[in-house]
Amino acid sequence: MEIYTLSFLFGAILLLIALFGTGIEIRELKIRKVGTVARAISAVLGLFFIALGLLLSNTLSSHKPVKKTPSTEVQRKVEPSDIKSDVIKAIGTEQKLLDNGFEGDALALIGWNVGDHPGGKTGEEGFQKVYIDKKDGGGGSNRSLAMIFHLGTERINKHKNEKIQARIKNQLNRNLSGYTGIRFYIQAANVMTVSFALFDSEKDSVEMEQWFVDFTVYEEWEEVRIPFNELKIARRKAISRGTNQKLELENIETLMWLVNERIIPLASKGTIWLDEVAFYKD
Repeated sequence: MEIYTLSFLFGAILLLIALFGTGIEIRELKIRKVGTVARAISAVLGLFFIALGLLLSNTLSSHKPVKKTPSTEVQRKVEPSDIKSDVIKAIGTEQKLLDNGFEGDALALIGWNVGDHPGGKTGEEGFQKVYIDKKDGGGGSNRSLAMIFHLGTERINKHKNEKIQARIKNQLNRNLSGYTGIRFYIQAANVMTVSFALFDSEKDSVEMEQWFVDFTVYEEWEEVRIPFNELKIARRKAISRGTNQKLELENIETLMWLVNERIIPLASKGTIWLDEVAFYKD
């Protein structure tokens, strides 16, 4: 029995006492004689408990959970045509992050030439420092890979046949035959020309070919997308080494972002930031 029903019945009994206080017997219910004061109190309390019962009845009824009936609506399967075209494009261009955003995962630095590199290919009194910049990132991230450099003016004997250069390098063997290009975010402390290069190797050969493209880097973060079929070969080196002059994406040895004396003046100084490197497939 609900509490509001008990309250209502108790109130009704009290009203009966108030009305028939001179004595009444109804089956098992026997009301003895009571005084006038007691009858008046019974009337007040009876009305109170009846009102309380009605109030509780309305309140509890409004809070009863509604029993849900099984829906007869069939859930519609989402078809590719229901997705917006830009979402389809994003799904179709599956991308594999190369750097993991440089957001703190140590594995993201495998293959990168992080550290100080004085002299060497940067020339006499030249240097480069590749490091993680924890205050700036491209594509909405908070970190990036940065390179401070200063090109020297004289080649070091060990590298006398190579152009003076500074470079961000990732050196891991990769099969990129499933992709059509690379994209990344990049910026520089001042506007400059930068070269992106892939180095592939032939089967059963230690020789590598350099495939590259030059592009302008600005003082704000910009996304750069480079299709692999737009890369051109460093032909003079390829001919001298007798390579097949075919870009073999399944045998990529090195990725490189570099500045050298071919595209910027010797003694140049600067900083380059790189972030969100990924391969894409059209």
